[in-house]
Amino acid sequence: MGSPTVCGMAQNPGRLAAAFDVSVSEKSFLVPSFDGGGVRFEVSGEPAGYLPYDVVTDLDLTSRVGLFRGSHVVITVRGAGDESMTFGLGVGVDPLAAQRAWLMELDARRVPAEVPALLVRGAQGLDEWLGVLASLQVGGYREAPVDSAELLRVLGEPLAPIEARAAAAWLLLATGEGVILEQALVCFLLHALPPLVVVAAATTAGGDALADGGTRARLARFLPRADASALERHRLRIPRDEARAEAITAALARARHRAEAELEASRVASGPRRSLRGAGTYSAGLASGTSWVGRSWAL
Repeated sequence: MGSPTVCGMAQNPGRLAAAFDVSVSEKSFLVPSFDGGGVRFEVSGEPAGYLPYDVVTDLDLTSRVGLFRGSHVVITVRGAGDESMTFGLGVGVDPLAAQRAWLMELDARRVPAEVPALLVRGAQGLDEWLGVLASLQVGGYREAPVDSAELLRVLGEPLAPIEARAAAAWLLLATGEGVILEQALVCFLLHALPPLVVVAAATTAGGDALADGGTRARLARFLPRADASALERHRLRIPRDEARAEAITAALARARHRAEAELEASRVASGPRRSLRGAGTYSAGLASGTSWVGRSWAL
C-alpha cells in the first residue's frame, strides 16, 4: 500500500503513535467505526489500526484539495502535548457524524472510571501482564481479592480503561462459572467491546468457543503488532481445555437467550425510533451464538 507511515503524525511521538501502530500509505483513506473503547479504522475493508478514546484529547476536520483526486476531508486527532495525527476519511463516511460521535465519547471520559489496581497493566509488557493475570483467581488472591461482581462491572463499563476491561474478560472467561460466566458472555453479545478485550478473552483455555479463529485474527490486526504477537504466543502456550470449551459453549447458548430478551425489552421500553447506537448496543438480533461478538458501531 505504499511506503509505511503513520498518516502524517507530528513530532514528539507518544501514546498516539504507540496505539496507532499501522503501516498505511499517506494516500490511504480510512473508514472509522466505533466501539466501547475507541475507534477502529479500515482501508478497503481491512483492519488498519485502532485509536482508544483515552489517548485522544481533541480532534477537528478540514477540507483538503488533491491534485488528482479532488477535495476530501481529513481529520486531525491530538494527544498529550503537541502530538497529533492526520489522515483522510474514506468515501461514504459522514465526517460531521464521525466528529460528533468521537467528541461525545471523549466528553464522557473526562472523569475516568475507577478499577481495581490488580487489573491495571501499567508499564508491564503484555507477556508479563498476561503472566500476572494467569496467577490470579476470581474470588481472591493473597491480600488483594478480585471479586467476580467487580470483574463484571469493569467488563461492562465503557469508561473503564481498555486493558482493565481486557483483564476482567480474561479472568472471567478463564475461571468464571455458572451465572457469572453467563453474565460475562451476555456482555460480549450486547456490547461493542474493544478488540483487545475480545482477543484477550479468546486466548484463555476454551476461549476459542467465544470467537472463532477468523474473528480473533481479524480483531488482532487492529492491535499494535507487539501486543497481537504476544497474545498469539500466549494462546499457543495454553493447552486446549475441551471441558472448558464445552462449558463456555453451553453458557454462550444461555447467554444468547438472555441477550435476545434484553434487546426485546429495550425495544419495547424505548420505542421503535430509538437508535441502537444510542442504546449502547449494536445488534439488531442475534442470529447465532457468536455472530455479533467483536463487532463495532458503523455510522
